[in-house]
Amino acid sequence: MFDDLYKSIVVGKNADTGETLPSDWRVTLSVFDTITKHGIHCFRAKQVTTGLNHFADVGNDQLGAGNAATEIIIFGDTDAGDSNPLSTPLDLTTYENCYSIGDTFDRDDADDLLFKRVTTNALNSYSITPFEIFFGSLHIEPGRVIRLADNTSAATGIVLPAAKYNGAVIDYQVTRGNAQRRIGTLTITIEATGGSDEVDLMDDFMELANDVGLSFNATHDGTDVSVNYALDNNYTEAQKILYSISRMNDLMYVEGNPTGVKFLMEVLGICSGDVRPPLDKASKELQEEIKHALKEIKNPAN
Repeated sequence: MFDDLYKSIVVGKNADTGETLPSDWRVTLSVFDTITKHGIHCFRAKQVTTGLNHFADVGNDQLGAGNAATEIIIFGDTDAGDSNPLSTPLDLTTYENCYSIGDTFDRDDADDLLFKRVTTNALNSYSITPFEIFFGSLHIEPGRVIRLADNTSAATGIVLPAAKYNGAVIDYQVTRGNAQRRIGTLTITIEATGGSDEVDLMDDFMELANDVGLSFNATHDGTDVSVNYALDNNYTEAQKILYSISRMNDLMYVEGNPTGVKFLMEVLGICSGDVRPPLDKASKELQEEIKHALKEIKNPAN
C-alpha cells in the first residue's frame, strides 16, 4: 500500500542524463491513498504496466474527491512545471507500450474532464478500465452509468481520441428508476474538410415511453471528440398536465365504476357508454361535467 505521499512511484526521470532507460516495470495489486500528486509518473520508460490497482484519494492535493489537481497515472511526460524537469526535448521514440489494465479509481467522470485518470503520451499506450474490452480495433466499454440532470446541457464524460474512434458506435439506454424509457445507438463520424476535422453524431433511437426530451451532440477540439447531452425534461409543464386530469379522475367514480369510464370512452369514440344492469348510464349532469373536464385537459388522449 502507498499512503500519505507527495508522489508514490516515479519512473525514468533521469533517463536523459545517461542512466539506463527503465523498461518492463509492473505495478499490480496495490492500493494508493492520500497521494498529493500522481500515483504513477512515468517519464522516459518502456513497457510499464499497471494492473488491478486501486487509486483512492490521489492527485487531489489531499483535499479529497472533487478537487482534482493533476492526472493520476502519466505515461510519458517532461513535467515542465517540475522543479527538476527533463533537460532534453520530449522524444516519443524513447518510450512506448505502457498500459493501465483493470485499475480502478475513485475519481469520477466530472473530475476526469479536468484531469484525466490516465494520460498516455507514450507510443502504443492506452488505458483499459475494468469495463473495457479490446479485440484488435474493437473497443467495448459496457456498464458505464451517467446520471442526467433535468433541463440541463452538459458533458457526458465520454471523450474519445479522434484518431482512434472515427466510426465509433455507442449503444445506450435511458432509464428512470427501474423503467427503461429509450434505447438508441450513437454513431460518430469524423471527416477532414479543408485542413480541419468536422464531427457528426447520428442518434438512431426508439422511445419506449413518452418523449424523453433527450438529445446528443459531439464536439471536436482537434484531438478528442466529446459527447454532450441536453435534457429538456420540463417538470413544471408536466405538473400542469397532471393537475388538469386530476378532476377527470374523480369524475370516473362519482356514480360507480365503470359508469364514468364508459361514458368517457364513448365521447372519445372508443366504445359505447352502455353498462350492464343493474348499473345505468351516466346521468346528464355527470355527462356534462365529463365533457367540460375533457376540454380543460391540456393534452387529451387520441
